[in-house]
Amino acid sequence: MDIAARRTHRSASRRALSRTVALAALLATTSAWAGLGEPVASVARDHAALHGTALNSAASAGYEMHESVLADGTRVRQYAVPGGRVFAVSWQGRQLPDLKVLLASHYDAYVAAARAHVGGHHVFSLATPDVAMYVMRRSRDVEGSAHVPALVPAGVAVAELH
Repeated sequence: MDIAARRTHRSASRRALSRTVALAALLATTSAWAGLGEPVASVARDHAALHGTALNSAASAGYEMHESVLADGTRVRQYAVPGGRVFAVSWQGRQLPDLKVLLASHYDAYVAAARAHVGGHHVFSLATPDVAMYVMRRSRDVEGSAHVPALVPAGVAVAELH
């Protein structure tokens, strides 16, 4: 390969690498838009990010429930004020779904609390003014939920959201 061909090859390789880095940065930013406390439009992005196979929605008094069924059968529910924000999420299935997607900006609080968690390894709970959640692992399944107390609509009982 002559010098001109090598330069052309290096230049093309650099452009391809630059495009790959830009795409990765875009995807990382996009995933941060989804989840708990985020606009209801994030539900469809979450469904895609979790590789959901079915997405169903239902309206209730004061909120909408959006349920994604994942490939492994796990059911993820996101609860949102119509036209507003996701105020709660819940899940039940064989495996823990990607909590980074579901918890969004609250994920770091979960990780910090999980690292500091002392006690039984089957039940985890967290309650702060910003987020409340629990995770329960049993021998064949896992379930849990999280909500942002300040976003829960008046008259909605968080305990009923499963």
